[in-house]
Amino acid sequence: MGKCRSADSSPIEQQSQPCTQKEISSSTTSLTNTTQAMNYFRHIPLANSHLAAVNNALFQDIQGRQKEFMKMFNSGDPKGAASIYDPDGYFMPNGHTPVKGRAGIESYFKQDMSEGVQTAQIITEEVNGSGDWAFERGSYHLDGTKGKESGAYLLVWKKVDGVWLIHNDCFNVIKAADK
Repeated sequence: MGKCRSADSSPIEQQSQPCTQKEISSSTTSLTNTTQAMNYFRHIPLANSHLAAVNNALFQDIQGRQKEFMKMFNSGDPKGAASIYDPDGYFMPNGHTPVKGRAGIESYFKQDMSEGVQTAQIITEEVNGSGDWAFERGSYHLDGTKGKESGAYLLVWKKVDGVWLIHNDCFNVIKAADK
């Protein structure tokens, strides 16, 4: 049980008197009221139209880059698909050793394509960020000669010279291809 403080007791007496449940409840109510009265940040809106517009613009930018990726990947261009990645980026595929850099990422995409992956569908579900950094969460579907694979991903994007590039890419397979 906590120690009770009363306005007319000395510091030593305050340390030695246990509080009753009623005093604790009264003290908590007083603290809550004081905290509400001292909320210096209540005038700052946590959500407003400006922030919503900024986040929507970021969402559109990232989704646009994903559309570029899908166009290049789906046309069989592993080098073009890898160009969406930061030259120092990491690609962490499910069940495989992480790959660093565009050349390694391009090799991974070439292997995927040679093993029968024909199309990628990326579904951006959430984007948030600030300045030159953003994250994206979503789901994906790969289709090809082995069937359809579905999964989820989390990306970290970095703006380099005004262009959004994937800096870190990590995904997991939810449903593996049939064959």
